[in-house]
Amino acid sequence: MREIELVYCSGSNRTKQTLDCLLEFISPSIPEIVYDDIIYEKNGDWIDISTLISRTDPLVKTIAIVGHNPTLSSLYQNIDTQNFVFLER
Repeated sequence: MREIELVYCSGSNRTKQTLDCLLEFISPSIPEIVYDDIIYEKNGDWIDISTLISRTDPLVKTIAIVGHNPTLSSLYQNIDTQNFVFLER
């Protein structure tokens, strides 16, 4: 698995705690972390997160997103998964 270069994370306390736990297991070094309220929005739209991803520097090859449902589920259902790798439980 590639090292995660960038994490987009909701600004909520719960997602920050989740990210802290995940980083211990998924990344040998600490990636750049961007807290963005668009991921936290209660009425957030998967398109907003997709736009956030599309604006990422093209040199960044691995991104993790820590956020909330149902927005993340909608994102997963609507993106082209051919170009993405997802962690399995």
